[in-house]
Amino acid sequence: MKKLFLIITLCITTVTYSYELFDYKTELDDLCLFDVMLNTNYKTVNYLERKTRNEISKFYKSLENIDKNTGLETPDYKRATNILLKLRDNSNNLKSYDRSILWNNLAYLSVIEKDLETAARYYDLLLKEKNATMELRSSASNLCAKIKTSILTNDQMFAFSNQHIEFNDKYALAKESFVNDEASLNLNDWVADIFVDEFGDTTKEKFLSKTMNGNFSNSATQSSDLRVSIFIDSGNIFLGKIWFRFYEYANNLPLTGLSTELNCRFRPLNKNLDTFGFDLARFDGDDRWILKTDFKYIDKSLKPTGSFNANYSSGAMDFRQLIIDEGSAKFICYDYKYAKSQYNFTIDFKNYFKYLYMLEKDPT
Repeated sequence: MKKLFLIITLCITTVTYSYELFDYKTELDDLCLFDVMLNTNYKTVNYLERKTRNEISKFYKSLENIDKNTGLETPDYKRATNILLKLRDNSNNLKSYDRSILWNNLAYLSVIEKDLETAARYYDLLLKEKNATMELRSSASNLCAKIKTSILTNDQMFAFSNQHIEFNDKYALAKESFVNDEASLNLNDWVADIFVDEFGDTTKEKFLSKTMNGNFSNSATQSSDLRVSIFIDSGNIFLGKIWFRFYEYANNLPLTGLSTELNCRFRPLNKNLDTFGFDLARFDGDDRWILKTDFKYIDKSLKPTGSFNANYSSGAMDFRQLIIDEGSAKFICYDYKYAKSQYNFTIDFKNYFKYLYMLEKDPT
């Protein structure tokens, strides 16, 4: 058996687990956010302490156990687990690299036991170890990402599936009626186009966008002019990123600043007073505020939480549903951390599906 650098087939079942190493106040979506930074000199090779090496060697041998009667490899998971638990009980006395190997192997056993949440927490511990190697970090980060997207309940999967079916049905209807309504479409409503690169040449990357006016306030100004643009890469809300640009004072300089996150809420018009929350985030130096939709599936509390890469949070699902309904909503986005700014605007997604068809048929 290879030393646990395995392609793991993930299962969706989870098992309750408790151990003092874990802070269960940390939500699953906030685990494994210690990104592998390209500019950091992580070790590529490291060495176990002799005592740890002896125990890890016993662990591997347990997994490579051969049944004397059949001659087949029959892993002794019970013995392997006991070896690692003994090391775990003494983890405070281990060196950082030794602990990283321990967490990696405990995560592997947790996946084998179909305890995916515990596996994610062990990978989180590994990524916090300063002497974990680049190979271990990359492997842990990738596997943890797969785990987080795999912990979905049947109800959540059903909700997402139904939303996708509704999207496809409405798109099909829009395609059928497009010929009759094409002349009536307001060309100032949506923009269906192709991105250009830094040389001004067209790319193959299509998008839909629209621009709205609003107002913003902070400690220096109140209810000043605001222009907001929303972009949907590829035009398809399930295939491309959804992102915003904000222009304070309605000028031509998109918002960047110190903040890398905006907390937003929206209230659909012509319905009840339900309010939904989601987060926007950006990378340093970028002016695109991207809807968090990569890891978190459902956020039961509706509060803005989770990692930058959160997949299908409830806020993101509600936002997509607003687009599918071609509805209108009032939006408020906050920068609580630095500028203490509030951005107010309204978006009307009318004719989204017809413009999506226009984009896919002929983006020019």
